[in-house]
Amino acid sequence: MSAVHTVTDRLVVTYQPDGWARGVLTGVADGQGGFGVEHVIVFNGSPPTLLMDMLRAGLQEAWNRGFAYVTWRVPHVFPAALALAEVGRRLGFTKEREDDTWAYFRLDK
Repeated sequence: MSAVHTVTDRLVVTYQPDGWARGVLTGVADGQGGFGVEHVIVFNGSPPTLLMDMLRAGLQEAWNRGFAYVTWRVPHVFPAALALAEVGRRLGFTKEREDDTWAYFRLDK
């Protein structure tokens, strides 16, 4: 297994609310009109509200780019899995399904 994960055609959105990079969202178009979030990264030293502010701005960017929905998945073993599910719920995401490894979430425009 490689320590490097490479994906082509990934969209990387840098969140710069005050002109300085505070976080990054990455994901890919799913080929069916939606955007799949891969990574949400908040940089050290950012205010506690930054995650929600960045996610709201990221959703707006997805709608501005014409995506009809946004999806994300969270592995059950991730230490913050329950907290991320709550963040998704606050943003309007619903859990579509889950399997032994992942919980899958979706938000339609």
